[in-house]
Amino acid sequence: MKTLLIALIFGAVGGLGQTLLAQSGLLRPPVFQKDKIDFGFLSDLIIGAVGGLGSLILGAALLQALNPELLNGSEDGFGKLIGEIQPWVLLASFAVLTGFSSRRFLPAVSDRLTAAIVERVEKETEKAKTELADVASDQVSATLDQVSALTGGALSSGAARQVTSVNALDDLRRLVDVYENISDPAWRERVRQKDECYREMTQIIVTGNMGAQTLVNEFVQDRKQGWVLALAALTSAKPDLGLGSLLIENAKQVDWKHVMYRVASAIGILATQRLLTQDEAIRARNMFEAFPNPDTSLKSKFASTRVLLETRFATLPRS
Repeated sequence: MKTLLIALIFGAVGGLGQTLLAQSGLLRPPVFQKDKIDFGFLSDLIIGAVGGLGSLILGAALLQALNPELLNGSEDGFGKLIGEIQPWVLLASFAVLTGFSSRRFLPAVSDRLTAAIVERVEKETEKAKTELADVASDQVSATLDQVSALTGGALSSGAARQVTSVNALDDLRRLVDVYENISDPAWRERVRQKDECYREMTQIIVTGNMGAQTLVNEFVQDRKQGWVLALAALTSAKPDLGLGSLLIENAKQVDWKHVMYRVASAIGILATQRLLTQDEAIRARNMFEAFPNPDTSLKSKFASTRVLLETRFATLPRS
């Protein structure tokens, strides 16, 4: 209690001193009227006392940092004079200080909080727009893949090869070997050649009316990842229930980014046409997360396909 009185008394003295300085030594006497009360210099005493109490918490923190013994009521020196500051005194001081400054403090906090919320909303909105754009792009890409396949495939003139064998499977085996041996040092050229192989595979599969199990059997036999690419091409061109599980099960053994990119695209086509079950959607998402070291393009494809799966999940058939 002694500490509290010291803070109040000297705070009032400080408030009175500030008034004397501001008004050149003049003090306004209190005026009490019927419709108006002017506390005069008493208001300066009250404000000073409140300020002294409020500042106690700051002074206590500073004294504690300088010498902890000053605040524990020790029997010698300043500690004996100030006495022990009770926790409730510090709490009251903090409350007075924050209450006194609330007209400035609360609007500042409100402005910062509002700005933080607005910034968060803007970021989430931008993220949602990007994800929706990716989903739309995937759906357009999937539609173009299907149109290309069902119309025989518009092949590029550079490395395009006509189907010359009567046996479509022989042609597909040859194309898988070509795909496996693409090794151009330029990344863009490698991707272009691989995309052309993918389009040719689609044409052979559609015109040769090849079945998914045939492609899986070939993959089991020689483990060439081009067969999984061919299975993705078949799924994209002729989507059907059951192809999701077959594609996911074999794609788990794939570590080529181009193959997995086309697998993700095929999964998106199945989801768009509700030919993917909810269980297959979950397995596909887990497969994307387990794929080692995806590059930027593949990460983007995985992200947009996951959004598509989440968006369509409730409409997909149950397992």
